[in-house]
Amino acid sequence: MNLSGFQKIKLLYEGKITIDNTEDMLVFIKQCFEDILGEKRSSRSLRVAVEILQNIAKHNDNNVGYDSCFILYKENDNWCFMTKNMLNQEDKVRIETIYDSIKGYDEEQLKFAYRQGLTTASINEKGGAGLGLIDIAYRTKMIPQFTIFPLEGTDKYEFSLQVNLNLN
Repeated sequence: MNLSGFQKIKLLYEGKITIDNTEDMLVFIKQCFEDILGEKRSSRSLRVAVEILQNIAKHNDNNVGYDSCFILYKENDNWCFMTKNMLNQEDKVRIETIYDSIKGYDEEQLKFAYRQGLTTASINEKGGAGLGLIDIAYRTKMIPQFTIFPLEGTDKYEFSLQVNLNLN
């Protein structure tokens, strides 16, 4: 059995992701980043991880008995984050609207959208300002890949996100 692919995985978590348990994950992730990148260079990577985990914790619809998933692995010069969680209709529309507004943006346009969002955003009922996905795109310099599928027999959706962060 070839286990070389498993050596690339730094963290795999499946279960409920909450603000409380993200703290433990972030301590582990920070140590991984610092071991590989050094303390100074790890801050951008950690910021991306924080945004990804906060988005899951704040916007996951845990009421359908569906576990979230977070995977962090290193491949060549990239940190790769993959997530899966459940969304309600309102969050689905919000995500699609944000993605539609920034798709095709280059690095400068992402920077402008992020800075504009910082000055004009208001906090919503879930404690977010809608900047998480824009922040991820701004810090990684690319729009993350995502898919949204309806969950059969419910009004919920499965949201999968993949973020690649180049280490160079």
